[in-house]
Amino acid sequence: MKKRTDKPPTVQKHDWVTIEQEYVTSQEKPSLRELEKKYGCSHATIERHALKGGWLKKREEHWAKVSTSAV
Repeated sequence: MKKRTDKPPTVQKHDWVTIEQEYVTSQEKPSLRELEKKYGCSHATIERHALKGGWLKKREEHWAKVSTSAV
């Protein structure tokens, strides 16, 4: 009898705080698709985190503060 060498799929854990911080504060203003490719997570997963966490609103507020403080 053959030994089974298949390993169960591993669950990838992502550092969502880091991903959110990069989305909100990065000067390059990466898209969710760019972050998906960079961090190896699905678009649906990253979009779910972004919507639940209000990332777009946080990004807009962050850059509004940055632009007014730079003036």
